[in-house]
Amino acid sequence: MITTELDTSTIIEDLKKNEVGKAVQILPDTYAIKIKKQRYRTGNSYFVKHLNQRDVLLIDTVHNASKQTLKSLMEKGYNIAGLLLTHGDLVSQAYIDLETLSKMIDAPIFIHPFDSGTQHSATLDITEPHALFEAFSLKIYNYPGHTGGSVLIYSEINNGMLFTGDCAVGAPYEDADFYFERPPIEDISKDVGLAVNWKRFVLPFKHILPLHGKPQFYLTEGGQKNVILQLGKDVPTSSL
Repeated sequence: MITTELDTSTIIEDLKKNEVGKAVQILPDTYAIKIKKQRYRTGNSYFVKHLNQRDVLLIDTVHNASKQTLKSLMEKGYNIAGLLLTHGDLVSQAYIDLETLSKMIDAPIFIHPFDSGTQHSATLDITEPHALFEAFSLKIYNYPGHTGGSVLIYSEINNGMLFTGDCAVGAPYEDADFYFERPPIEDISKDVGLAVNWKRFVLPFKHILPLHGKPQFYLTEGGQKNVILQLGKDVPTSSL
């Protein structure tokens, strides 16, 4: 089981070399599934096992590459407690419509109503309180910018995990360095709004887990502040 900061380089190497669609343990009870490059960079969807070792929380796991992992989890007897989507692009990227997917995994799918599109009747509002969020120690924040309904998912598990969706993009796996930046946003006011929200983020987190690019683990307090500074910088992303 992966438990120490010393394993960080090993985790990244495993993710870098891993085949698309294969699950890799990145933290205790937390796994990443490598997905193909969509718009920005090769990235990851995630799932987290509850302490009861029965319930599983899915995050952004809708791509065709996730099918086998979802099937395997159910075949092994895990109960999929819910699927959280960080923004609306994932609706069109899903390998099947959300209503059918919800029935297949026998679990509710959550997304911001601004981003649910034609799948509104098949989803629940991710900003509304739900027992699932309590069970996995989650807090949901609407960080509009990339889309109007983009959300940030924070979990207290593993001393603070931050699932950013497209609210932040990690460095390419090919880069030796770690860094995070906002996705390119042509609308300057929306870009500024996202930057302002990042500047206001104060919850402590040890691990930042983006949809696109490399995640980073076991951040120090200084490392956390540096990430927030990167994401809240005043340089417009449309000029990058």
